[in-house]
Amino acid sequence: MAWAQSLGLRNQLANLKNLTPWSPPTPWSPPNCTAMVRRLAKGAFLIGLVAVIALSLAPQETLPETGTWDKLNHAVAYGVLALVGGFGLGSWRSVLMLGLGLVVLGGGLELVQSVIPDRTGSIADVLANFVGVALGLVATAGKNSFFQDR
Repeated sequence: MAWAQSLGLRNQLANLKNLTPWSPPTPWSPPNCTAMVRRLAKGAFLIGLVAVIALSLAPQETLPETGTWDKLNHAVAYGVLALVGGFGLGSWRSVLMLGLGLVVLGGGLELVQSVIPDRTGSIADVLANFVGVALGLVATAGKNSFFQDR
């Protein structure tokens, strides 16, 4: 009996000597981080998209007063959508299609505003949306250095 116990202990000690030092898992490694950032960006983009559409179609009297120039509001809203949406996508083709879609959406919402009482569609707003999308896409250009497809 003593011999079997000592043999078992020896086998356990031999196994311990062969183990490599334990290191904790790295959940923030670039591939996992990239997937997580993309998921978060896609969710934030959808929330922002719903907010922009809702604010664009709401009656004028219900809109909050921002105290800033209206065109700046348009450029910032569409720029943030392009930037956040760009982080959620993997290829430049997808990012450019997103930009085109946002410009078309902005133009379409301005057309719809022209038939909503107390709202007016504006070519200047469409241009501000375009400038915002362009700036957002330029800001997205730096993301490919870290968030590459893996």
